[in-house]
Amino acid sequence: MTTVATLPQTTVPAGPGSLTSGLIASTAAQLSAQLVQVAWPLAGDLAIAYTLDYSNDSGATWRTISSGDISDKAGNLFFGCGLYDVGSATRKVRLSYTFAKTLVVSGTVQVS
Repeated sequence: MTTVATLPQTTVPAGPGSLTSGLIASTAAQLSAQLVQVAWPLAGDLAIAYTLDYSNDSGATWRTISSGDISDKAGNLFFGCGLYDVGSATRKVRLSYTFAKTLVVSGTVQVS
């Protein structure tokens, strides 16, 4: 696994943000993301809405490959997906998020 984007442990205010990778190795076929629980809201509360986007032209255009809402979790959140266009040297991914309230989190996006 190669880390392509990192969110160091930080207090993130309510509202939007994003992580965008650098160029992804042309041999990478899988993506995985981890969001580490440091502090979450009360059980059942909406914590984060997210969208994972993919670009095959160095970030000039994007298409959504995954999205959803995350509520209170016990433990860490992991998700993964396949990457398109294996062999291309112009691929990037972007994780956009909207925090429903101030949270303490850290995270990584990796490819292999």
